[in-house]
Amino acid sequence: MHSKLQLTVLSLYKQFLRASAEQPALREHIRQSFRDAAVKYQKTDTFLIEYNLRRAQRQLDSLKTHSIAGFNKRCFFFSCSYHPAIMTDVRNMAVFAFTTEWEQVTEIRNYLNEKGANIPVNDEDHSSENISKITSALIEKCDVLAKCSHEDAEMTLNSIITLIATADESSAPALVERFCSKLTSDVFKGIGVSSMGGASFRVLQNLFNNFSQNSACQFIAFKSLLTVASRSGLMSMLDTSRDAVEGHIAQWALNVNQKREFLRLLNKCLVADERTDAGAAVMIALLETYDADAASAVDDARECVRTALVDGKSFSFDHLMRLSAVKHLEKADPLMFSALKLFSEGMLSDYNNFVKANPKFVDDILKVDAQVLIKKMRILTLMSMAATQKVIPLDVVSSKLEIPDDETLEEFIITAVQLNAVNAKINEKTRTLSINSFRHRSFGRTQWEDLQQKLGSLIANLKISHQSMKEITTDGEVTDSPAVESA
Repeated sequence: MHSKLQLTVLSLYKQFLRASAEQPALREHIRQSFRDAAVKYQKTDTFLIEYNLRRAQRQLDSLKTHSIAGFNKRCFFFSCSYHPAIMTDVRNMAVFAFTTEWEQVTEIRNYLNEKGANIPVNDEDHSSENISKITSALIEKCDVLAKCSHEDAEMTLNSIITLIATADESSAPALVERFCSKLTSDVFKGIGVSSMGGASFRVLQNLFNNFSQNSACQFIAFKSLLTVASRSGLMSMLDTSRDAVEGHIAQWALNVNQKREFLRLLNKCLVADERTDAGAAVMIALLETYDADAASAVDDARECVRTALVDGKSFSFDHLMRLSAVKHLEKADPLMFSALKLFSEGMLSDYNNFVKANPKFVDDILKVDAQVLIKKMRILTLMSMAATQKVIPLDVVSSKLEIPDDETLEEFIITAVQLNAVNAKINEKTRTLSINSFRHRSFGRTQWEDLQQKLGSLIANLKISHQSMKEITTDGEVTDSPAVESA
């Protein structure tokens, strides 16, 4: 029993054979192509088969109406050497109905008109130019789908993607740009997967996957994906790891301005998702793109510093001080640079004096709850104390951190240990804090020399231990020998 799709393939095969009856060479090429297709494609490759069937139908029409000499065997139906003109990945198509482009575009147009799109109707002109014109109108009027359920909207939007996929390489990016602008508009807002925002997110994922071989279209689609994911609470569904981001940037061959645009947007979305640590890393990557043009990076440098300061898990800032763009802030934005220097080297008391002198800085510039920064400065102060003392009286810790209550102080120290700022234990009998290890606030020449000394001592101790074990083994062999002989 043949499926509907198999019957369609067989019917098309027969029509090709009839159309090429007078050309034995072409007829044999057609037979071989279908044989190859039977081996190459699985039953599960429905979207890919349907895509090629649509294309083959156009070739058959051309074969029937034009000279055989103009027929291109190299891009024949199901040919392994064929690559779509705009490099879409048809294996990733979410929707593909086996209808002609004209039937599909008119069906979608009629559906949108039912929802109030008012797209002009001209059913006499079936030319590719008119199909392209209607496709543009579908994109322009697709926001009427906001009146539908998110399931119906998603299905129709995916259908429009299949029409975009048939556009030529030169016009595809513009169509993708306009389509994405619609999906990122307020019309398709919503929180969560079961919302209009979730539908937009999935449609954009399909759009992104369909253009896996078209860098320009993927770049546009991914930026929209970030925007929709951020406002819909779906950032966790996107891979924004460092490896993934670097892979995208390399694959898309972005120029420096495009790379900066992408990293700015990614940082904004990560921070909105309360992933300030990841956002801070992205901003550092952004500032590393500046060198000679560091003076033009004032806004980016300012945002990078702000993100790092408000990040509750970031306790080292000396790497920022070495960036050219950040160094330029000393002249361009002295207040922000002073804040960075304070968090890099200062103590809680220094922070309190800074806030008194600049009372609006935290709320208006850093835009963060004051308690977040106070907690961070307390941790940084404890790290500085740990660097100079192995055993610290609790009264001194309480005074420096301005936490008079013993129970609250203990909770704070536990938090500092959990954040790997210090590794310490409270001795209640002696009322002291014993420091086992700590994280450095900065890692410069002094710290490298200290590390070199410790590694040297470790290697020396290992050599001594190895030699001792060797001597013990040797002594054992000597001792055992007489016993073996006497036995």
